[in-house]
Amino acid sequence: MMPLIDESDMHDSDPDRPHDHRIASEYDRESGSETDLSDSDDGLTFSSLKERFNRDHWMQFASNVLPKNVLLRKKKNSAKGGPRLRVREAPASFLEAGWEDTDDHNNTLQSEVLVILKTCRVFGYFESPVVLELVKHVATISLYKGENLFKIGDADDSIYVVSSGEIQVVAKDKETEQYTVMDVVQPGGSVSSLVSILEVMAGHTSQFVSVEARAITPATVLRVPMAQAKPIFDRFPSASTKMASMILVRLQRVTLLILYNYLGLTHELFLPIDPVHKNPTTRVRAVGKTFTKLGPTKDVLGFGMFTRGKSGGRVSRHGSNTSDTQDQTVMRSMNSAPRLEDLKEGQTVAQLIEEGVEALCQQFKLNKELVHKLVEHDIIEGNTVLVEQGQPHLDCHLYHVISGTIEASLTPTTSQRYQGSSEGTRLEHVVMVAQPGETIGEMSLVTSMPSFYTLSTGDKPVRMLKLSVQSFEILMNDSPPSMLLFALHGVSRVSPLVRKCDFGVDWSQVEAGKLVYKQGSEAVALYIVLNGRVRSVVTSRQGGRKTLVTEFGRGESVGEIELLTATPRATSVHAIRDTELAKLPGELFEMIRQKYPKVSNAFTRKLGERLLGAMELPRGGPTAPLYQQEEERMSTNKNLSTVAVVAVSNDVPLHQFCARLTAALSTIGSCLHLTRNRVEEMMGDEVFSTVHEYKLISWLGEQEEHHNIVLYETDKKSSAWTKRCVRQADCILIVGLGDNEPTVGAVERDLESITNRAQKELVLLHSFRKKPTRTVEWLNLRDWCTAHHHIRCARAFLHGYQAASTTPPNIHSDFSRLARRLTNTSVGLVLGGGGARGLSHIGILHALQESNIPIDMVGGTSIGALIGGLYSEVTEWERVWERAQVWSFAMASLWAKIMDLTYPITAIFNGSSFNTSIHDLFQEQLIEDLWLPYFCITTDLTDSKMKIHRHGTLWRYVRSSMTLAGYLPPLCDPEDGHLLVDGGYTNNLPADIMRDMGAQSIIAVDVSSKDEKDLTNYGDSLSGWWLLWKRWNPFATPIKVPDMAEIQSRLAYVSCVRQFESVADKNYINLVRPPIDVYSTLQFGAFHEIVDVGYNHATNIINGHNWKQIHPDADDPTEDSHTTKSPIPGMQTVSTHAQLRQTARKVIKS
Repeated sequence: MMPLIDESDMHDSDPDRPHDHRIASEYDRESGSETDLSDSDDGLTFSSLKERFNRDHWMQFASNVLPKNVLLRKKKNSAKGGPRLRVREAPASFLEAGWEDTDDHNNTLQSEVLVILKTCRVFGYFESPVVLELVKHVATISLYKGENLFKIGDADDSIYVVSSGEIQVVAKDKETEQYTVMDVVQPGGSVSSLVSILEVMAGHTSQFVSVEARAITPATVLRVPMAQAKPIFDRFPSASTKMASMILVRLQRVTLLILYNYLGLTHELFLPIDPVHKNPTTRVRAVGKTFTKLGPTKDVLGFGMFTRGKSGGRVSRHGSNTSDTQDQTVMRSMNSAPRLEDLKEGQTVAQLIEEGVEALCQQFKLNKELVHKLVEHDIIEGNTVLVEQGQPHLDCHLYHVISGTIEASLTPTTSQRYQGSSEGTRLEHVVMVAQPGETIGEMSLVTSMPSFYTLSTGDKPVRMLKLSVQSFEILMNDSPPSMLLFALHGVSRVSPLVRKCDFGVDWSQVEAGKLVYKQGSEAVALYIVLNGRVRSVVTSRQGGRKTLVTEFGRGESVGEIELLTATPRATSVHAIRDTELAKLPGELFEMIRQKYPKVSNAFTRKLGERLLGAMELPRGGPTAPLYQQEEERMSTNKNLSTVAVVAVSNDVPLHQFCARLTAALSTIGSCLHLTRNRVEEMMGDEVFSTVHEYKLISWLGEQEEHHNIVLYETDKKSSAWTKRCVRQADCILIVGLGDNEPTVGAVERDLESITNRAQKELVLLHSFRKKPTRTVEWLNLRDWCTAHHHIRCARAFLHGYQAASTTPPNIHSDFSRLARRLTNTSVGLVLGGGGARGLSHIGILHALQESNIPIDMVGGTSIGALIGGLYSEVTEWERVWERAQVWSFAMASLWAKIMDLTYPITAIFNGSSFNTSIHDLFQEQLIEDLWLPYFCITTDLTDSKMKIHRHGTLWRYVRSSMTLAGYLPPLCDPEDGHLLVDGGYTNNLPADIMRDMGAQSIIAVDVSSKDEKDLTNYGDSLSGWWLLWKRWNPFATPIKVPDMAEIQSRLAYVSCVRQFESVADKNYINLVRPPIDVYSTLQFGAFHEIVDVGYNHATNIINGHNWKQIHPDADDPTEDSHTTKSPIPGMQTVSTHAQLRQTARKVIKS
């Protein structure tokens, strides 16, 4: 079995056992008392000592005379006043917009500069000298109502930023000669086409062809003349390179993204293909068709590029071992390649390649000598995929065609993608064709983004020159102006529609807390989250109560339903943290929809897919309020991109924690760990100054694009970097030492005004040998936390002696569990109710751990609540086995039942012995102090509804969840006094609740009573004496009549059958049903048999089931996966239930 701790943590020695007075002090602290016995003698008098002696004497006498359950009842009643979680709703600011620029006092820039930096995202990447030079050329234009800002035919060489008033942008249709409103630009918006600006920077002239702008109110506009800025870019070549790159990034991330991904356009995005070439505009291609190379390959300059063989798989990615690689020329030996019919009379292959190199260098002004060293020559078979759509840019190349053709194609985003194609194939739209002498593939290399389209060869073999990403970067460093030419070449293929939309589509930065739109306002635009996070909140008409509706993360669209239906905004949306948004104006959307009717179909299909997906989402996720119960804090970490880590105190090993968490996150997806020092090394020491703020924000946004999750390690003080981390965070982890006194850190208090809208989670670090305590106190000191986590660490780690480790932790470690929580890939275990049949849960726990399947959170009903609570406390199935066995044998005792009999008004038994047995298992353990997130289900008789328990005294709610009506009296909830009974009456297998908690994969174990068709027909009445005679008489005909416990168990199943069927067929649920129907509800004496049944059944399922959908490493246990800590002192590690039974019996007897 895989150990539950990291390998590095196994060297941690046990801490010294504290003195008696220290133990007593800890006990008092756990029970809610602040008494320290080490100081208890101060100020004692004779009378007080006598009073204490009398009290102790009578307590000793009572313990000898009175029954144990009486004293226990007294103790439990007094325990009701113990520590409780102060349940609070989220603060008002969490659901309200309200933005204050906390850095205004540090601003030394002119207001015009700030407006331009906030509006024009591309300027945010420039160094301060470039920005200051650009500002010198900024002109202010005042317009009266109706005056044109520019007209068709005017020079398109400037960027316009609206400072006040409103500017209307209209487009003229060449066919109908009619004007259509594309956008109404508000203050803070821009009016420009960056595609045209790119042409101006390259020295070309550009004019407005079909777009005009006029003021519809008196307005003030700031004009940035890019034609006059060209000398500035000549002085700062790096600025020109970055400008060209960012313009192409904006084109792909914003304009093309909206038109293709959300409006379903493909052919319309690029210039029409020349019909002379007779290339097909659509084709059906096999999914996953591989790259096949005809000629030999060679790695150039040792960059470790991918090479592929006939199999189509990646062959190698290692550098060349030859020392003279850099002296090699472009010419490759083509002896093994077939000769193509592309040579002129008397022309050699070398001459043909030389002509291609010459054309490439002349077109893009490259260093010919350097190109010879870097470029590769290949011959590729026809109908071969070179680059897949969405493939990372590191795997892309720049291709220069010598002979043949290379086609770029897009896969339709609508359901039509598979029409006319068989299984295993897909439809593709060919959008452009590169002919001999042309270059293609530059977009991914310039933007460092995944490929926007699929590149493949035509029907015939292709001779080409190609440059890898690394080679391309070397060429750009040698000749920065060439980047501008490559970017210009990339935009030269886009259609007039894209150019026109480039005027209307906006790319803006929204600060944390700022309102995007307000409930009841007119729907004027569609928004897409490029990076960041926004929150949608609805305000009730009566009382003004605000309720969280959803949160939108990277890549999600916002506000499209109201735009499509032309209705007022149903909710208010504000930015949770600093967010980049793409805005598609409603007027532009309507213009596109009228010209291309298929846009409506594509948009409707996308909305339908989103609504269908919402039906699968948890109720606590983006389609429902955050709180299912007012006192519950159920939330999911869907689509998180950034996490900030804040230390409560200076003694928290923050850097080691972040390094270990990064290692765990990296096993799930790409993770980047950013610290202040690392950012300064990459961006410069002045990166945190105001003038570089937007440069830093833009750079951080790029990192989010390239990584699944970015982990921000804050400083241990309230610095500019700490504030930036918090403003960038989708989720904030507050890390403290669990053994320290509960407190709120100074950094927390200083950043409270910034963090009140972000999701916060508390992380407490503990040593291995000490159980969590006082978690409630940690939580009560804070306004609210959506979740809390307990992390077990080595002592050397806690004291900062252990170096930061990048080794991936064990998948069972608490760091791995936290990583799965943050990436929404948690594995949940749901244990259903069914009386003694639920003992099979223990065998299933054994099989899961033996198969190396992690368990991140646990929930259950009835007996499932008990077994789940035990496992959440100890996280080892052996210790669960040991404690549950003792409890089961106690439950099988007939004498205990007889002693609990009472006059049956409410129930047959008074519940005293049952309470004692449950309390002996858990003592005064709080749910908040469990190692694993846990919940249990009860039925609230007072309010007639299901109730979810995630905090409070564990034994009370486990007892409530196991209360069969008629057998045991309902238990009073100490929180509100409501009467609670068995949760099986409302939700016997709460897999849906587990989904609400954020579990991506769920293992649900059903042990409920199933239908039986062979029951005896005993007529209209039934005598218990007759049944007793039938059972005792060996000669009587056997009869089968359910007893009271079985009837109660089946009632629970009947009441939940519809809910059970609704979750049983979900693709994220692995349903396990052990064959335990032969055992009755109260047959606890068959403990060993039932546990073995569960183990054998789960083992058979796991061996024949694809458990990789739960965790990729689940079927690949390491060497340590078969070792385990001894659950009982002095007991050797065991591997079978038989050995464990023998050892446990010896322990029990002793």
